[in-house]
Amino acid sequence: MFLSVVLLLLTQSMSLAGEPTPIIAESANDYYGSLSERESDLRSELHYTLSAYHISQENGPDIKVDRCELKDNPRCYRHKALSYSQARQELFGHLYLQSSKSGYSILTAYCQNRLTNDDFPGKDGLGPMKIPSHQVVNAEHVWPQSRFTGKFPKNLQKGDLHHLLPVTSRVNSQRGNHPFGEIDSPISEVCGKAYLGNNGNSKATQFEPADEVKGDVARATFYFALRYEMKIDDLQESYLRSWHQMDPVDFDEARRHEEIYQIQYVRNPFIDHPELIDEIPNF
Repeated sequence: MFLSVVLLLLTQSMSLAGEPTPIIAESANDYYGSLSERESDLRSELHYTLSAYHISQENGPDIKVDRCELKDNPRCYRHKALSYSQARQELFGHLYLQSSKSGYSILTAYCQNRLTNDDFPGKDGLGPMKIPSHQVVNAEHVWPQSRFTGKFPKNLQKGDLHHLLPVTSRVNSQRGNHPFGEIDSPISEVCGKAYLGNNGNSKATQFEPADEVKGDVARATFYFALRYEMKIDDLQESYLRSWHQMDPVDFDEARRHEEIYQIQYVRNPFIDHPELIDEIPNF
């Protein structure tokens, strides 16, 4: 398992919104504290860690509080809401952007095909902090927007980078809001690695992404259910648990996770500690 690396301490650098950036925890253990001394059930404790205000400490885990203000304490921070434009800038122009001698490219998630600027019309292509043409590539919400909860602000859910993936516009449309599953009877072959169809366990249409991203999809879905207090249906959960084991956290997923934390100040506990999924009996 690739554990989180030590982060740079950020003091007065500027965020996307032009505000001072709080000092944040140096490591995953500082962020979560001790998970062995549980005052309540694990799911509730983790949800509070993700949604609470944090006061980082120089020598020890964060102090989690119900409220603090950056103007009163420079070590205060909390999950930061990004606008959808900011989230797409980071997704396409930072987290998934790759550069080589031949130019910029992005590896799409569900189908694992590589897009270059040759795939984009005009100047609406790839580059640092650029939002490319939506006619070619979209920001896929692993947890579909139509299934968002009203208990938390929509913009917080919509711009949460922990469940955004780059996919082609055609694949984004085909996935729609279908649940994830393993397909026995394909309705369509989305791209050679991803399928739309059903299986003997359910007559409902399901979507199966490429094997290379199944674990990422599972951990993103578990994160969203935990962070926003949502329920995953039992059949989908069984597939996601299997995918999590089949496709463990790799270097690229862990690297993006650290970068997302430095952008929006909240972690995915199932990337830091994949074993926690087995300790939560029902999502």
